[in-house]
Amino acid sequence: MKKLLLSLFIVLIVSSAHAQLRLGLTASPGISWFKTDSKLTNSEGVAPGLTLGLLLDVRIGENERYAFSSGLALAMCGGNLERTIPDADTAHADTMFTFHNQLQYVNIPLTFRMRTNEIGYITYYGQFGITPGINIRARGTTDRSPGNSIAKENYNPEIGLFNMSLSFGGGIEYSLSESTALLLGIYFDSGFLPVVDKKEDTFLDKDEANTRTVIKNLGIKIGIFF
Repeated sequence: MKKLLLSLFIVLIVSSAHAQLRLGLTASPGISWFKTDSKLTNSEGVAPGLTLGLLLDVRIGENERYAFSSGLALAMCGGNLERTIPDADTAHADTMFTFHNQLQYVNIPLTFRMRTNEIGYITYYGQFGITPGINIRARGTTDRSPGNSIAKENYNPEIGLFNMSLSFGGGIEYSLSESTALLLGIYFDSGFLPVVDKKEDTFLDKDEANTRTVIKNLGIKIGIFF
């Protein structure tokens, strides 16, 4: 991973003499969910999300078809996890916990963008790379269902500080002027670092010491370049 990050920055530095910068803004709605390999915990549904931030394109080469694409974004995401705790007394129902997690990350995408030549006013693009993130907020609520009763309580999920995702996307840019363009596309961030801090999670037992829970994000990227 360190070698990949170093390679991306080397490409940026080497190409900077022939590069052009573009700045923009994005407000991108989406959905997110957890994926876990735990035998006792299941992913249960999706949560709405929103990403707000700055876009940065460093164009590479004279034809401006390739760019190092980065920026700074606040990603609001989350998901639901469901866990059943068997009751020792078989005469009573098992206890089911549903955890509704609300997370916020500061993300710095490190991706490559490839663009077609302009066709009319439209340019098509595709991009891929990685997106490191730092967790700045983690909150949630718990539904506890013993029998037919439900009790809700607030809690602070034990979320790790860092996240890392493989990022893919594509879409179009619509030219409004020589330097201004609207951006519309789709994106998918597939997290591969565990987001749950297993050392601190009181809901994990010794049988789940090697489980991994990651987060996925899918959405529509809306932005404008200046």
